[in-house]
Amino acid sequence: MAIRGSVAWVNYLDKVELPVLSNTLKSICYITESDSVKIEELVKVILNDADLTSKVLKLANSACYNPQRFPISTMSRAIVQIGFESIKAIAISSALVDQLARKNNQKQLFQSLVRSFHAAVQAKYMASDYSPEEQEKIFISALLFDVGEAAFWSCSSSLTGLLEGGVNCHANQFIDDQKEVLGTSFKSISRGLAKAWHLGALLEESLHAPNSRQTRIVCAAVDLAHHHDKNGDKKGLQELIKTIALLMDKSDTQIKNELTKNTDKAAILAEQFGIKGAKTYLKSNQARQSLIPNTQKQFESLIHISELIADNKGWDAILNLVLESMHKTVGLERCAFFIAKPGSDKYRIYKYSGYASKEWLAKPDIYINKPHAFHDTLLNKETKLIPLGQCHKEVNQEMAEAAPFHCIIPSVIGCFNWPSHFHGFIYADRINQTEITQEQISSFRLFLHQIQLLFSNVP
Repeated sequence: MAIRGSVAWVNYLDKVELPVLSNTLKSICYITESDSVKIEELVKVILNDADLTSKVLKLANSACYNPQRFPISTMSRAIVQIGFESIKAIAISSALVDQLARKNNQKQLFQSLVRSFHAAVQAKYMASDYSPEEQEKIFISALLFDVGEAAFWSCSSSLTGLLEGGVNCHANQFIDDQKEVLGTSFKSISRGLAKAWHLGALLEESLHAPNSRQTRIVCAAVDLAHHHDKNGDKKGLQELIKTIALLMDKSDTQIKNELTKNTDKAAILAEQFGIKGAKTYLKSNQARQSLIPNTQKQFESLIHISELIADNKGWDAILNLVLESMHKTVGLERCAFFIAKPGSDKYRIYKYSGYASKEWLAKPDIYINKPHAFHDTLLNKETKLIPLGQCHKEVNQEMAEAAPFHCIIPSVIGCFNWPSHFHGFIYADRINQTEITQEQISSFRLFLHQIQLLFSNVP
């Protein structure tokens, strides 16, 4: 039977897909919202779940929640040491991640959970002038704002695949796709779950009518996390920063760097809660937002490189400049310089530039012979795009970082030769999986030509 409408979806998620999560969150939130709450009651709820107990104690001892690193071995001690609301935040976050991760952990679920932690960390920062208790409440509300979406992506319904197809094909009309497939929207499901699971008045207000400053902070943090997740345009980001600056009564300049730092903090926190790959995902989004090809800067870099070659400057510095220019002016997230001895098919990385390329140094030497996808390209000394393999549509950010040479993300290589010394190639890719344009390939060739020119002038 088809599930349609927010009421049906809330009931299905609550009773069929996520009854354990439902009971855990209801218990935690009901107890902590009560005016007559006792520490023993919260302790009892957490201790009923061995996995949750272990996770809460582990995080209570982490540098994030316990910077003084006072040893905490009991739940009662944890509440006394780091605060009632902090333990509530840890318990809710842990329950959310652990229960959802036991389901079909798809790419969309991963992105939704990482985005939720990003929103929560940004919201807590924006609420820095509130008491620690209020900060934690705002953190939780931002964390759970998209609970309907996360719950949906975790479920076993065949509709997840149908809606995921909509995400991949036409992201700009994703809200319409939600209504067509679900008969409602994720936000409506979140409203229903917030009420059914007693997730708190602040979250319900944020989802319905965000009029208070606390709820506007929650919504601004969620909007910022969504913008980051979608690689939104620069103008949209500037508008968000202005809104946040007004909420915090600070200047745009004051908060801009802090918001960036918070993205890194969110990645660390998400991984501490068990979301592997969060650092890669959030950092790669940061790296790719500003990578826009700049023809003028390309021209300036090419002139500078030509001057250095003419002046017989050190070729080591020139190679660094070439790679850096490819990365920053052509808009290729990662570039690397691979070399092999004459007659050898064993290549090793020599230089690199761009996001996550340093990690390639730890990889073993690469043998490129038949049937490797690069073999014919190197044999024919070509510069070309590498055709994507059959699995490229299923690539997640962790897989993308594991490139190069898997033919799973857009990439380009170009060959060079230094007779009697070595031969090699430059590899570049786009970790954000966007297309490498013909204009970028032409620019890539110009910089590659400078390398060949350099080696032609060196004995």
